[in-house]
Amino acid sequence: MQPTCPSLPPIPETMDWEKFRAEGHRVIEFIADYHRALKNREMPASPGVQPGFLRKGINDKAAPQTSSQDFASVLDDIQAHIIPGMTHWQHPDFYAWFPAQVSPAAILGDLVANGFNQPGFNWMSSPAATELETIVMDWMARAFGMPEAMTWGGTGGGVLQPTATEAAVVALLAAKNRALEKCTTNEEQCIASGKLVCYVSDQAHVCVEKATRILSLWHVRRIATRREAGGNCPMHGDDLRVAVEADIAAGLTPCAVSMNYGTTGICSTDDFEGIAKVCQDYSIWLNLDAAYAGATAVCPEMREPLAPAFEHADSIFINGSKWLSLMMGTTFFFFRERKYIVSSLNATGVYLTNKYTDTNRVVDFKDYHLGFGRPFRAMKVYVTLRYMGLEGIQATIRRHCALAKYFHDLLAARLGDLVEFPVEPKFGLVCFRIAVDNAANKRNYALLKVTEEERRVMIVHHYVDGHVIVRVALAYPGLMTKDMEDLADYLSEKVKETIAKIPV
Repeated sequence: MQPTCPSLPPIPETMDWEKFRAEGHRVIEFIADYHRALKNREMPASPGVQPGFLRKGINDKAAPQTSSQDFASVLDDIQAHIIPGMTHWQHPDFYAWFPAQVSPAAILGDLVANGFNQPGFNWMSSPAATELETIVMDWMARAFGMPEAMTWGGTGGGVLQPTATEAAVVALLAAKNRALEKCTTNEEQCIASGKLVCYVSDQAHVCVEKATRILSLWHVRRIATRREAGGNCPMHGDDLRVAVEADIAAGLTPCAVSMNYGTTGICSTDDFEGIAKVCQDYSIWLNLDAAYAGATAVCPEMREPLAPAFEHADSIFINGSKWLSLMMGTTFFFFRERKYIVSSLNATGVYLTNKYTDTNRVVDFKDYHLGFGRPFRAMKVYVTLRYMGLEGIQATIRRHCALAKYFHDLLAARLGDLVEFPVEPKFGLVCFRIAVDNAANKRNYALLKVTEEERRVMIVHHYVDGHVIVRVALAYPGLMTKDMEDLADYLSEKVKETIAKIPV
């Protein structure tokens, strides 16, 4: 009997690619207009909204609408309701946290990748996505000046992780499994797991601590740092050694050390040589968190301080999303021996095997990150490197480093002994505070409050030696000397007003 042909609903008009062509042009115009408005300072960097603002503009109680709407009305609502509640990280007056840079090249590369929508979990699922990622990771390893072992032609390689946190989780998972590789039973592993210890500096980013929680690595030692000339607060190898030997004496097993190059708070850099020696002596996995400042290694003249870390680290992560114009979802994660990554994350099934599976000729990226499917991240990197070139990326970093020093000098000249610089300007970060006295913290909090209320610039704070400091992190790629002069003028005025209002 002939099967009855089913009655099908029509294909939605919104799936029409010719319609997409027209709406795509509209979206490109929308994005370009947004960035032009930021460049012209048509809105402040920080949002002037209160929690719950969006639910008042978008009816969250209603069910999702059943019929399609004109795309222009969707963009109108984004403009009216969503953009006013955004923190504008691409604004010339955004100096908070660290950069989260975007570039036309990265946007276009992401658009191309999303148009292809390649899950890329193993080689067969997208040979091009897989091989392009190995290529761009090798390109970046060489651009950073890393040893050949960190490339796919060596014993290691590199993979694009979504964030530094996922990179930290993968690094510590590999460290944990390497530390447990002599265990022969699950019972032995359970007992040994409870004795593993991780070490970080007291300046380390919380992403590493978060990774230890995810992996149930409960023994975490925060090694106290020492203030040095210029304000650097490194973790020293001899302090690490004391902690490691105390743990061994207590019957615990040192598992991993995560050292820093350019911490979030004040851009501290650890004692790479001393830490590496301890890790070598006790067979401890050594990770380098260079999420922000590691990007400077693309500039050959800035690479030397990182050489010992690159030489000794078992794993390294550097964010492409901060200073390399590659947007979110681009963390370069490198490893010296890929066997430890694969043995920690490999999971397979019959439906995933193919004629290339056991040939050792292909990479299956499902074995190198926490998820299974993954976006075509390499396309964004490939397009950006081709379109901007390394010279374009290097120029932004060099400009920011020079402008940070210029801003520091301007502020010092305008304010003299009214302010202190507890940390020398490093990379694109300048830290200062109203001079320490009985009212110092009160004054610095007041300074931060007035800048937040006026929304002229967006800055955040940190603590050094119990005192509040103001962080100014250069972010906008197009910053000029005039921007630094205007910023120094504004902050100088606010510092003087604050001191006058709050006596000692």
